[in-house]
Amino acid sequence: MFDILLSHIQNKVAITDEQKKQVQSFFMVKKLRKKQYLLQEGEICKCLSFVSKGLLKSYFLDEKGNEHINMFAFEGW
Repeated sequence: MFDILLSHIQNKVAITDEQKKQVQSFFMVKKLRKKQYLLQEGEICKCLSFVSKGLLKSYFLDEKGNEHINMFAFEGW
């Protein structure tokens, strides 16, 4: 899982093996099932996320219950 994140970082900037270990120490792997929430309404986001596989969407429901998508997070985002 970390290989994808580290590859993404290395596409932007060169990092040493020691820096790779440091980067890894700031992240933890969290696997979500289909239709499982990363964050639910009312929760405070206290971390950054990186999508290594799959797709996430951010949305809200209006007063009529209609879903409005704010953004998608694709692999590598």
